[in-house]
Amino acid sequence: MIENKKNEDSVNLYLRMTEDEIDKFFKDKEDSEKQCIYLEKKAKDYKRKMKKGSLNLVFRWETDINKIDLDQLNTQLIEDIKKNLTKDYVIEILNLDNVVLKVTPTPEINFPKDKLWENRQNYIIARLIEFIEKGGILIPPIISPIVEKNIIAVIDGNNRIALCRFCKLKEIPFIFQKKYIKFTEDLK
Repeated sequence: MIENKKNEDSVNLYLRMTEDEIDKFFKDKEDSEKQCIYLEKKAKDYKRKMKKGSLNLVFRWETDINKIDLDQLNTQLIEDIKKNLTKDYVIEILNLDNVVLKVTPTPEINFPKDKLWENRQNYIIARLIEFIEKGGILIPPIISPIVEKNIIAVIDGNNRIALCRFCKLKEIPFIFQKKYIKFTEDLK
């Protein structure tokens, strides 16, 4: 019954679309498929380079909270953060391993230092590496300490964290609410 309702909704949406909207929909879908194929090929190339040790990435981070453009991120919670980013949030350099240990009790499973591609979608990692190779400026991961449980939730940036750990970075910038400054002191 639920499946029939979904199909009905899809048909009704399709019937309400103009011919231009339908054309755009199929063009976007085709472009997305091409991009995915391209990134899968890039992922294979990056894997080969990593095995040879010939992939040298230079991570460039935006560390000015006033220059952060959260529209680049795909997290649903970003809308709430956007409203008060410059007023309520701060960027601090923290020890990556210390943060990861607060995120998960099993860092070598969730953010392994020696296996990047096994736990991640290849095309996402390839897109991230390509962005870095082209000199793109990264938005620091957004974290939210849960003080009463002594843990950290990653709001956005799991793949950036995974890539940084794989590349053996010791410290990276993180975005979090100013009210958690004391909690993060132990993470430096």
